[in-house]
Amino acid sequence: MNKVCTNCKVDKDHKDFYKQSSAKDKLQHWCKVCMDEAFKRKSAERLINGPSIIRDAKVCNDCNTRKPINQFFVKRGYSADGYGSYCKPCWVKRTVNSQKKSNAKKLSKQ
Repeated sequence: MNKVCTNCKVDKDHKDFYKQSSAKDKLQHWCKVCMDEAFKRKSAERLINGPSIIRDAKVCNDCNTRKPINQFFVKRGYSADGYGSYCKPCWVKRTVNSQKKSNAKKLSKQ
């Protein structure tokens, strides 16, 4: 089964498209190549021009608490506001948990 990318207008196989649950066919409208190029271009623009959204506060995606922007780590390139999605305490918790899981996997393989 094939699909035409609405950006490059090339007929491509379904495996050449990222998934999108809200689409009728469950696939993105643009192919992976076009999506990747657009992401890289937008990231490069943000690095040059800085963030497109200026905030003084933000809601953490983990604890759902509105906190001052200085409670979030600075991210570069791909974030519209230039900051991470998680506040510093939540980010630290997530990182510690991830490291514990990783170490547990390493130990179980030995």
